[in-house]
Amino acid sequence: MKNNPKVFPIYKPPGPSSFQMVARVKRALRGSVKKVGHFGSLDPFAEGLMLIGVSGAARLNQYIQKTLSKTYVAKGKLGIKTATGDKEGEILARDERPLPSDLNLEKIKELLEKKFTGDILQAPPAFSAAKHQGKPLYKYALEGKKIEKEPVLRTIYTLEILEFNYPYLTFKAEVSSGTYIRSLFEEMAAELGTLGHLVELKRTKIGPHEITGLPTHGEIVPSEMALQEMSLGQALPLCEIRLNEAAEIKFSHGNNISPSGIDQVTAEDIPYLPGHAWVYGPKGNLLGMGQNNSAGLKPVWVLS
Repeated sequence: MKNNPKVFPIYKPPGPSSFQMVARVKRALRGSVKKVGHFGSLDPFAEGLMLIGVSGAARLNQYIQKTLSKTYVAKGKLGIKTATGDKEGEILARDERPLPSDLNLEKIKELLEKKFTGDILQAPPAFSAAKHQGKPLYKYALEGKKIEKEPVLRTIYTLEILEFNYPYLTFKAEVSSGTYIRSLFEEMAAELGTLGHLVELKRTKIGPHEITGLPTHGEIVPSEMALQEMSLGQALPLCEIRLNEAAEIKFSHGNNISPSGIDQVTAEDIPYLPGHAWVYGPKGNLLGMGQNNSAGLKPVWVLS
């Protein structure tokens, strides 16, 4: 019997870890699924939208998590640097020098919005879930070991400064997967000539999916958790291809499909994963994901 992969958008309140939220979803489903995972973590102090995959959906992490941008609203505090880059870390340094008297909202927008929009190089912070030799960096940090990771190219699609009420600065950013908002704010504070750390962080959007409409109770009890189900096609909108019966069997065995095996193509102006498509059988049953190549349609993920 094949798995029935699904994705659930949920609200994570401040406090629990991403792992704890995955466990809550698993309990809410009362053991009806075995494999549960998330498409992008949130720090414990942060809140907002998470996507949870079940029954094989988590195998698509490299496509869903890495393809969809993430949008955050964050509030940072200027003048203080912490070990973690957020309010939960030990204070490492203070900068009590006054900022320039003419530094108002418009001036800050002028200084930061253009400079921090586009491609940037960013190394993961010491207190993060990024791994070194299979071990999360935060575990090394807790042991007093500092691991330097090479900076990775990230993209800030949009940055908007929303409010400035010293020492607090509130901003909204749409970023590529893997971008650390804590590190981004530290760099923004440095551009203003001071230090900084985050005090609030809320993920409001993942790709086309918004947090609007999700239950936002402060503490989610599994028996009360109202899960809103999404298909893989809804979670990651792609072109859709329907195969004939002969091609369905070939695709399910991992073989390339020639144009003669394709019955129908639904193609729209979809910005995600060009050249990729969700592949369905003649009865509309999901078979997997395919990618166009010189040999036709190549299976890159097959539903097991």
